[in-house]
Amino acid sequence: MERISLVFVLLFLASCTTTSELAIDRPQSQTFSLDEHLIKVFSDGSGSFGRPDEMTVLGNTWHFTAHRDEMTDTPVITAYRVGQWSLSGRMISHSLGVYLNFSKADMEQICVFGHDFPGRIAMLRVGDNPPVQTNENGCTILTLNLDKQLRSNKSIKVRGVVWPEEWEKTIDVNIDGYDTLTRFLRLTRTNIEKGM
Repeated sequence: MERISLVFVLLFLASCTTTSELAIDRPQSQTFSLDEHLIKVFSDGSGSFGRPDEMTVLGNTWHFTAHRDEMTDTPVITAYRVGQWSLSGRMISHSLGVYLNFSKADMEQICVFGHDFPGRIAMLRVGDNPPVQTNENGCTILTLNLDKQLRSNKSIKVRGVVWPEEWEKTIDVNIDGYDTLTRFLRLTRTNIEKGM
C-alpha cells in the first residue's frame, strides 16, 4: 500500500501541470512501475495501466481517468478494458469489454463496456461462478463477493448487445492487474475526497 501511495503522490503532482506547460500536440505524461505493471498518467488525469509488453499493444491495457470534476469537485474515477471477439481465431471486434465506475465508494459499479442496445440486459461471469445479470445500461453494483472473484482471476466473460446489431456477443476480457489497479483507483478517490 505504501508503494501505491507514493505512486499516487507522484501522479497527482504530474497532473497539476498547467496548460501553458503542455506540449501543443500531445498531453504531457509520466510512467511509473507498480507491482510488475506500468502506469502511465497524462496531465488531464487519464492514463493506462498494464504489463510492460502490453503497453505497446493498442487496446490491450486498462485505460482510466482519475480527476476531480471541475463543476462539482467530486471524484471521477473510471477504468475500462476491451476484449476481442473472434470467429475461427480471427479478431473481429473490440466492441465489448469491462467498464468500472469507482467515483462513489458506496456505489462502485462494473459494467459491460459497449453494451448499448435499448431494452436488453448484459451479463458477466467470473470463472465458474454463476453469471451476473446487469441492468439495461449494462451495469451492476460491484459487491464484495464479485470484487473478490475478480481479484483472483485473470479474465472475465462478458455478454452484451451492441447497437444496431440485435444479437448477443460473448467474449473473454483479460483483467490482469485488476487488484493493483483497483487499489490505486480507490486510493486516488480517497485522496480526491480529502482535497489532496
